[in-house]
Amino acid sequence: MEEKPVDTDLESMIIKCCSEIEALFVTDKEPTPLTEVPFDVSLPSIFSLERLFDLANGCIVSGGSLFNWMVSVIS
Repeated sequence: MEEKPVDTDLESMIIKCCSEIEALFVTDKEPTPLTEVPFDVSLPSIFSLERLFDLANGCIVSGGSLFNWMVSVIS
């Protein structure tokens, strides 16, 4: 199955969301502005990112580039 390239509007929205996520966790210093999406963009990773911050359901991410980025943000 061939992956389609990420739309620039979608990529901008993901970068904005990731910047806001970093701002939630990094309170002792100014977060570094993101210029690219910090994880591999795929439908499952976007879905998992959304579910991570869904208070009603939540989500567990157990590996991959999204997991690695989240760990780097909170550590």
